[in-house]
Amino acid sequence: MNVFRHPVLSFQYISHRVLRWTVVPPLMILVFVLNLLIVIQGSGAHYLLLLAGQILFYMAAALGFLLEKRQLRNKFFFIPYYFVMMNYAVLAGIKRYFTGTQKAAWDKAKRKDAIPLIISE
Repeated sequence: MNVFRHPVLSFQYISHRVLRWTVVPPLMILVFVLNLLIVIQGSGAHYLLLLAGQILFYMAAALGFLLEKRQLRNKFFFIPYYFVMMNYAVLAGIKRYFTGTQKAAWDKAKRKDAIPLIISE
């Protein structure tokens, strides 16, 4: 991946993969906390509207979680749930990486013993 040879492809890769999976999850928490602090200070009705939207989104994600546990899928609630869980998984992975509990190698999958195939002629 040469940034000078393929600038558009490099930009797409960095913005889609690197930034989305490293910057967005912590910023989701930061934006919620900052928006909450702004509303507590009483700065503007539009911030209250944004906070209400954030709360509704996270409530939809929580409802999606509850429905998923009951093996019911509703797209309206599943999409916020999936989005929040994916970002939570990124944060959990970052935490495991920095605490040193993340393994660098994959474990080999355990397979059941194969039943011998008998070929009759």
